Amino acid sequence: MHVQFREGSFYAADGSLVAGPDDLPLTISDLEVVYDSSAEGNHYAWIWDAATDDAGNPVVAYATFPSTLAHEYRYARWDGRRWHDHHLTDAGRYVARRPIELHYSGGSRWIGTTRASSTAVSGGANGASSGGSRRPPAARRGRSWR
Repeated sequence: MHVQFREGSFYAADGSLVAGPDDLPLTISDLEVVYDSSAEGNHYAWIWDAATDDAGNPVVAYATFPSTLAHEYRYARWDGRRWHDHHLTDAGRYVARRPIELHYSGGSRWIGTTRASSTAVSGGANGASSGGSRRPPAARRGRSWR
C-alpha cells in the first residue's frame, strides 16, 4: 500500500490528493496497491524501505514469502504513470537461529541519502541463513543483479 504525506495532506504517487487533515482517518481503501499479497499466486509481503528517485517518484524495497524457506526481495517504482515491480533476488530462508519467527529475512535498504539510486540486500543469499550483501547497478533501476 502507498500514500505520501507532505504539507499536511496525503497524496497518491501520481500527485492527486487522497485526503486532507479533515478527512482522517485514512482507511486501507484510500491507499494505492503496490503489491497485492491477497491476489492469486502472490504471497505475504513485508516492507523494508521506501524512498524517492531523482525525479521525486516513490520507490519501495520489500520481501515476499512464498514459504518460510524461500524468501524473495522485490523492488517497486513509480515511473510517473504506473508502478513497476521487479523480483531482485531469492533471499533464502528465515535468518533466526531458532525457528521462532519464520518470516524474518536479512533485509534490504536504499543506499545513499534520500534518493533511491540503488538498494542493497543482505542475509539468506543462496539459501544460507546469513550472508553478505548484493547491490544492483543504479542504471538498471533494480531490474537485475550482477
